Amino acid sequence: MNEDIKNLQSLALSAAELFRGSTINFVISGCAISDGKLSAGYVWLDGKVREVAAADISGLSFPLYIYPVDKESSMRMVYLDGTTGPQYFEYGTALTDDASSLSGSYIECESATRGFPGIEQWFRVYALVKSGADEPQSIDSLVTFNGGLETSGTLTAESIYGSSSSFDSVTTETLSVSGSTEFADATVKRLNSTDFTTTTLYVKQNASIESLTVNEIGLAGIDLIDKIQDFENRITALEEANE
Repeated sequence: MNEDIKNLQSLALSAAELFRGSTINFVISGCAISDGKLSAGYVWLDGKVREVAAADISGLSFPLYIYPVDKESSMRMVYLDGTTGPQYFEYGTALTDDASSLSGSYIECESATRGFPGIEQWFRVYALVKSGADEPQSIDSLVTFNGGLETSGTLTAESIYGSSSSFDSVTTETLSVSGSTEFADATVKRLNSTDFTTTTLYVKQNASIESLTVNEIGLAGIDLIDKIQDFENRITALEEANE
């Protein structure tokens, strides 16, 4: 085999191997939509790296679809086994806005602003991505955040452990803490404290806790235990005064 052809073949195979484990189709490069035109690019589609030609899409309506088109070379050659066949196969693509014409794999673009799904769709299979993931992402093993964890939304978990925590919003079955803990809003089925000498629970707003095991309870920064004791002392004093 000619050495140049062998090198080109190896390069193509190695590039395809990068995405071999992917079960999704996506744009590798290019294929941007602007001013009624689709730029040229490359996609991973139907198990192969395929080229996409630039196109005028001003006459098409969304959603758009890139789908695979395989062609045989019209030039024939004799194979080693004596049979005759195409000299090469061309693995290309075509573009359509007719979903009823699709019968296999494709890449969909819902709107010009959204664009075709890019390579971040492949990355999200192996890592968390900041944006571009159309579906929720999940991790199957334990993750440790050495720099802490912050969320602007609701934190939902089966169990949360921490040495010192402040939760703006918590919805969880079991919450276990070993340091001072502050809730702005919480719905917890079971709250456990693992350090009965230092742990204080502060509740600023709403809290629903079915089972509570904690050393101290504070309300808006006030020691609730002292307030309860003061209230009991006043009741005792009133009872003694009425005797």
